[in-house]
Amino acid sequence: MDLNSETNDSVSVGNIGNEITQVIQLSLYVMVSFVGSLGNLLVCIAIYLQKKRKPNEFFILNLALTDLGASIFSIPLDLTELLSGKFLLGSTMCHVVYPIQTVLMGTSVLTLLCLSTERHRAIVSPLKPKIQAKTAFVMITATWLVSVAAVAPYASILRLEGEQCLEKWPRDIYVKTFTMSVFLLLYFVPLLAITGNYVLVMQKLNCEMTRLKHLFSGRNHSLCKHVQKRADQNIRVVKVFVTAVVVFAICLLPNHVLWLWHDFGDGKNFKYFNEVVVFCHIMVYINSAINPFIFGKLRLNHCCNGSDKKRKRSESSLISRLSSKAPKFYLRVREMSDVMSRPSFIKRVQQQWQVEEGEAVV
Repeated sequence: MDLNSETNDSVSVGNIGNEITQVIQLSLYVMVSFVGSLGNLLVCIAIYLQKKRKPNEFFILNLALTDLGASIFSIPLDLTELLSGKFLLGSTMCHVVYPIQTVLMGTSVLTLLCLSTERHRAIVSPLKPKIQAKTAFVMITATWLVSVAAVAPYASILRLEGEQCLEKWPRDIYVKTFTMSVFLLLYFVPLLAITGNYVLVMQKLNCEMTRLKHLFSGRNHSLCKHVQKRADQNIRVVKVFVTAVVVFAICLLPNHVLWLWHDFGDGKNFKYFNEVVVFCHIMVYINSAINPFIFGKLRLNHCCNGSDKKRKRSESSLISRLSSKAPKFYLRVREMSDVMSRPSFIKRVQQQWQVEEGEAVV
């Protein structure tokens, strides 16, 4: 038996396996970068071209910008380092490139937290003042500042040694503290708060649907349909945001688990750790490419609602023409059309029906 031939065969098989892995990695990087760049750019343009923007659209714009940054900044740099096998941007950029990638990831999850907070405020506490554009800008600024503050220690310990940008922590406890802090502050705690917000939102919407159906059952079918349509629209919007959160959690979980395993376990001794790191990074970037499809559906629904509003404006012009001949009818229709914008009207209608029923019994 020729041992040398067996060794050569195993080496050749290993090289072929490495080449296939690199081809898969490069293909995924290029595809995700192209789709993510194009999709997020279209989302940014669509929101920018609007004359009037809602607070949640500012948050979506910020999320699209972070995803766009990951697609046009982080992915090409990772791709360059993967192809060359070394860090080519110098010592100054060594303190910038890797931290910015983490900042973009942290800003994304904090922006999703802002979206859930805005929906919670609008649906669970409708009587409180809504989040205005200025408040949205303050919240967006806070997402960036918190992310930068959380990642600042990481930027300070990076050093360029030879052709590699490496972490140089004074003690092992520091790297463990940083890894756990990033996991808690920029992943676990925000997702926990987001989950709580959307659970309360869905409970509120379900209760409102049940209460309104009971209130309008057998009384006014057209008004009940209008109320249900508005509630269904809120549920669809919330489902879009929940989908974005679930996709984010799934795509970023492998990356966090990997580094926790590396710093708190024996992941550093795993033979294929570097290959797993690359695929975990690709999972993070896939989230940036998927978000435009998720929020693009929301934009499509918004356009459809815009066509409905045009139809409603034409109907309102017809009502205004009828109002000149039937003022009482016009006032009654106006009062019914304001039922969703005036929460106190529902209670007044319910009280009026109770009085009418009491008179009928007498």
